[in-house]
Amino acid sequence: MMRKLIKLTIAGVMMFSITAVSYAAPKKSTPVILKMNDYYVAYTYPKEPYVDKQNRLILPLRSVSELLGATVSYNNQTKTAEIKEGENIVQIQAGNKTAKVNGQNVEMDTKAVVEKGFLLVPARILFDSFSFKVTNENNVITLNDERLLKQGKLKYLSDDDRVGIARTADPNAFQPIEISYNVFVKNKVSLIDLTVTAKNSTGKDIPEGQEDLHTIIYFEHSSIMDADDSTVDIKDRPRPAVKKDAIIKKQLNAGGGTIIQPNELQYILIAGRTFKPLNEK
Repeated sequence: MMRKLIKLTIAGVMMFSITAVSYAAPKKSTPVILKMNDYYVAYTYPKEPYVDKQNRLILPLRSVSELLGATVSYNNQTKTAEIKEGENIVQIQAGNKTAKVNGQNVEMDTKAVVEKGFLLVPARILFDSFSFKVTNENNVITLNDERLLKQGKLKYLSDDDRVGIARTADPNAFQPIEISYNVFVKNKVSLIDLTVTAKNSTGKDIPEGQEDLHTIIYFEHSSIMDADDSTVDIKDRPRPAVKKDAIIKKQLNAGGGTIIQPNELQYILIAGRTFKPLNEK
């Protein structure tokens, strides 16, 4: 997979934006309900994480493999997925509430479904079977596990997001509430129009220069990331103060940076953090 990183500087706070193209079509809005370590997972291909009618988190099978670092195989005839992580194997069939975990039947209170040719699977049985630590606070399902930094999609962030990680003071300063987005193609380039709405969850005012509501967008053949430091050709964006409990919005309208087609949107990740003061090492 070709991985091309494009760094952008986003200006302002409370309502800050960068505009590379103009597009007026309505956006799709969705709540942000999944967090893995320090990163909120706002979108997964081909559908964002969602909660079904049984109040269970549902994820696309493909993202299970890429986010958890699991090995996945799928039998299209029987619509059965086999997901392996370490020594544990889970088998899930579309429309069947009985899964197999290491050969033993396990009853689920929801089921996997096929939508537009993609299998969407209940996440909880995988988290439990693979012994991932899960919490649910403020309507956000959170996984904290070192494996996510070693074997899944997040492992790339140790390099892609290394500047922001090094500057981080509080990784949990902002909670993204929702995103609204639209993806389209113009002049053979994949483009995204994205708005992130988040709340200052620190319980205090955030001084000027410390806000970092950070977006990382992966397309199939490229990626877009905010610049978190000054370089020769990119200046670090202004970071105004944010009041206690304030709601901020971040707008991004930019291109995926490649004419390779197709270039589908794969993931939208968000870090809701603050930076250390400039005079603090």
